[in-house]
Formats: sequence, structure tokens, C-alpha cells
Amino acid sequence: MDSFISSSIEKSGQSTAPTLAARSSVSHDVTDEIPVPDYMAEVGRIVSFSASALDENRYLDGSSVEATGLLACTVTYVGDDSSLNAYPVNCDFSVRIPLSAEAGELAADRVAVRTEVASFSFRATGPRKLALSAKLCTSVFGVGETRISPLTVAESQGGEREPTAEEDASIEYKKTRTAFSSACFMHMTGETAGELTVPGGAGEDGAGPKMVSCSGVSSVTGVTPSRDGLTVKGETFVTCLCLTESGEYVTVGASAPFEDKLVAPRPAADGAAIDGAAFVRCASVNVNDAGGGVFVFSSEHDIDGELWSTEETDIATDAYGTEYRCDAERSDKETLFFSGAVASSFSASGSGRAPAGGDHAVIAASGRIVGGSAEVAADGRFVFTGTCAVTAVLAGDGKAEPAETSFPVRFETRLKNGVPEESEPVVRWEAAVTSASAKQDGDRLTAAAEIAVSASVAAKKRVPVVSRVRLTTDEPVPRDRSSVRIRFPEEGQTVWDVRRDLCAGPENVTVVGAEGDGPLPRGSAVIVYER
Repeated sequence: MDSFISSSIEKSGQSTAPTLAARSSVSHDVTDEIPVPDYMAEVGRIVSFSASALDENRYLDGSSVEATGLLACTVTYVGDDSSLNAYPVNCDFSVRIPLSAEAGELAADRVAVRTEVASFSFRATGPRKLALSAKLCTSVFGVGETRISPLTVAESQGGEREPTAEEDASIEYKKTRTAFSSACFMHMTGETAGELTVPGGAGEDGAGPKMVSCSGVSSVTGVTPSRDGLTVKGETFVTCLCLTESGEYVTVGASAPFEDKLVAPRPAADGAAIDGAAFVRCASVNVNDAGGGVFVFSSEHDIDGELWSTEETDIATDAYGTEYRCDAERSDKETLFFSGAVASSFSASGSGRAPAGGDHAVIAASGRIVGGSAEVAADGRFVFTGTCAVTAVLAGDGKAEPAETSFPVRFETRLKNGVPEESEPVVRWEAAVTSASAKQDGDRLTAAAEIAVSASVAAKKRVPVVSRVRLTTDEPVPRDRSSVRIRFPEEGQTVWDVRRDLCAGPENVTVVGAEGDGPLPRGSAVIVYER
């Protein structure tokens, strides 16, 4: 419902709304030569590897963001003594992401940084030397503020004087209400703990199984927002490869839930609709032997949280004047509107050709998402598609070798708040394989995976506003005219359309920024003198 607001209200302060101030991504490479210590077996053949990027610190200097983090990797290889070995590798990275000129000053709690591993590989360059090559992509999302109300009379005249009471009463704005969202970003590190039991327990001599490798994946299962922060629930999945006393390799797994509270640097506004999103990554896993085939694990996870609040405000769309000639400008502003968050999981499976040479025993399996993408449909559905690659370690004939099976995956869900018309959704997402399995059936290798997806969707909503009004007092208005109205036509409208809507004659209409009788261009204005 349209209504009117007088300029006297504007003197109490300008109305602002959050807007997408900065969003950019930078690709960068991480390469390193890594020595293998003497207490580990020499590298014979690499069978699998994993990598995860953990963001640690960010520094804002106005024109760019410098982000630092850690690339945490694990390499599993067959040693020169035919044993399986896992070697953890950590590499630091640093990257500078330039911001657009429109970004302006951004507060630290209004900036989110996320680094993805686009591709990575390891190769053995010597008996005790590994070469790492990885391509990372670091993205920055920043939220600033923009003015969405017109300038006061004093501001429009350079701020040289305050408007008189007569001038103050001479302008009114036609207003309508629009919803906008505000966001702040939080970060914390949490811990989980649990137990792993290896089948078979201890051997006859009392010696237990040997832990070869251990990895962890964390996922978000639920987010509960409040005015002062987020409560994030999730689960950490730990998978370990063990060598039993009988000389067999077995894979064991366990999970442990967590619940952490992220405190917002400033509370959300009273009466605003509150929502939130969270992203989590497992930072490290430590395993200790408790005896009897029981292992105790502890893990750390990093959480990035987003607290969103949505409320309504008034925006001016047309201007009116009384006894003065008015000139006005309209511009389009981009405000943010939070469409919803995703924290879910789904299952997927596929098959591929198995290695030749008979049946093999699958002693380990891990998965990753490659080539993933996310989009928002016009009807408000979040759609994630990609490829799941499951790497199985096969044992047979006295050796271990990798076999990879890839299959497409798809997940979709409806967003809570939908997407405004003619909006440009901004999607941030993360997908991880929390568990994977594989089995050989003849010449086929069948794999299955459990995949966790986290996402947040904010739409860039365009709203037309009156950005400037100027009153010219030295030009008298004709005596038979009592007011003027500045109408900003919709796209495709002509002067005749505006005259028809306002029941105005041609002698009472002045067009600014357009020529001819055709559709009025964007940014033009129609001034209508009224009695």
C-alpha cells in the first residue's frame, strides 16, 4: 500500500539498508617439496590423498582483504617394505583479494572469507620426497550499507543552510515498504571426542592393532538462530585404516555429535525475522590407543556462522512539491534479501569398471566432490549438482592399488523465504562426502557415498528510490498551479501513459531526459503541474 511521508521526517536521519558491497574470488596455487622423515618407510607407490583448506585469519585494509590459512593434506602410500603408510602434510597459504571501488569501508564482522580446493595432486619425486601441487580459490563476501531515502533540502543544496519551515513543508514523498536483510559473520573452533573399536581386539601376545591413517569430516545438522548469535549442531565422522594382528587391513569408523554457540558481535534488531546459516570443516583428528582394540579420538572443527535479520523500511518512489518548482532524480539501489539456508545430507551411488586380475578386497574408501555447482531456480528451489569421486584402495596378490569410481549427484530443496522477482541470487555452498564405501562384483566396482550440503542464499534485490530532490525558490510557480509531481515512469511507458494515469493535460507536462513520443528511457522523469 502506497502512502506519503513528509520531508520533516527525513531530518531525523537518513534511512540505510545493507547492500552487497564486495564479492570477488581469486585463484592461487600452492606448491611445495615435502621430505619424508627417516622413521617412515620410503615412498613406493601413492594410492590415495586428501586435502582440505582451513581459513585462519583475515586482514582488511580498505581496498583489499589479505587471507591466510592452512592446507591440510594426508598422503597414503605403499612403502618399500610393502606396508601401507599415511603421512600428514600441512602447508600455509596467503592470498590478497582486491575489493571493488564501491565496497567502501567494511567492518570485520561484515566480511566472510572461504577457500575451496579446486584441484590437488601428489607425486613421488624420490624415495623420501613428495611434490604437492594444489589450486585453491578464495572468495570474499562483504556487506556494506547504502542510502535508500532521498536527500533533505539542506543536503541537496550542499549543506550550506537548514531549510526554512516553508521549504520543509513544501515537499512530500510517495513511499512504499520494502524488506531488506542484514548479516554479520562469526567464526569459532570447537572440539569433539569419541571411541573407535577395531574388530578382533588385541592379539594373543596382548599387542593391539596398528593405526595406519585417520581422517575426519564434519557436517552441520541444524542451526538455531537467536538475536545474539547461533547455536550450531553437527556431527564429526572419523574413519581409520588399521592393521590387525592377523595382518589384515580393516577400516573402522565412528561419529560424535557437537553443539556450539557462536556469539554475534552485535544483536539483531528488535522485531526482525531472524535466520542463520553455518559451514563447518574438520581441522584435525588425534587418535590414542586405549588398549584392547579400542582407540580414543579427539577432533577439532572450524565453524563459520552467518546471522541474518530481515525487516521492512520505507522507500520513496515519487516526489511532490507545493508552490515550488521541483527537480528530482531516481536511482536503483541493490539491497540484500535472505532467501534461506540449507543444512542437509543425502545418499548417492554409482558403479564403474573394476581393475583386471580377479576379485580384490576393498580395505579403504574415501570420497570427494568434484565439479560441483549450485543455483537457485525461479520458483525458489536450491539445486546442487556435481560429481562424486570415490577412491577405493584394493588389496590382492600381495599389493595395494587405488581404483576410482565417479558418478553424478543431485540434491534440491525449497528455500524458506523464496527469491524476489527479478533478483540476482548470491549462493554460497559447501558439499563434503562424510562417508564412502565400495565393493567389487565381478568386473564392476560399486560405490556409495553420504554427502552433506550447507548453503546460504541471499538475493540482490533492486529497488527504485528517489535519490535527490532539489527545490528552486527563485522561479515563481504560475498562479493557477498549486503543486507539481515528479513521476518516474516504468520501463516501456510513454508520456501518454503517465498523462492517462494522472489525468493531466499536455500543457501541464514537462519531460526531463527524453525526446520524442516513444517509450521513455531509464532515468527520465515526467514533471506534472497540478492545480
